[in-house]
Amino acid sequence: MRIGAHVPTRGGLLSAIRAARECGADAIQVFLSNPRAWAPPRISRKEADAFRQAWAESGLGPMFVHAPYVVNLASPVPEFLERSIDVIRQAADFELLDTHQERLRLSSLRGRVVLLSFIFTTCSSACPIV
Repeated sequence: MRIGAHVPTRGGLLSAIRAARECGADAIQVFLSNPRAWAPPRISRKEADAFRQAWAESGLGPMFVHAPYVVNLASPVPEFLERSIDVIRQAADFELLDTHQERLRLSSLRGRVVLLSFIFTTCSSACPIV
């Protein structure tokens, strides 16, 4: 079993690996952009390549990317729905390694059925293992 943590990326994506190690996490979840804004991720090719290599060497995994809080794909307001879709589309080409160490882009799954699981907890102290 892997235990994960939502870790900060202040200082760049590489800081997420350090944060995971510091808290004893085996897997991570990160925001790639401001969680309270519409801005898409701004990650340079150089930063992405450095992170990809460091992540592969870290022994950590899996990694989950959290959409900004403002995204609502069930919004009845057309303008809000379109902005939500745009943010997801712009982040869709972020490339990661899957569980078999194969390169995976979310955009490569377009048109296929994809099952995602999201768990949200609020704990007053340490959260129990679910």
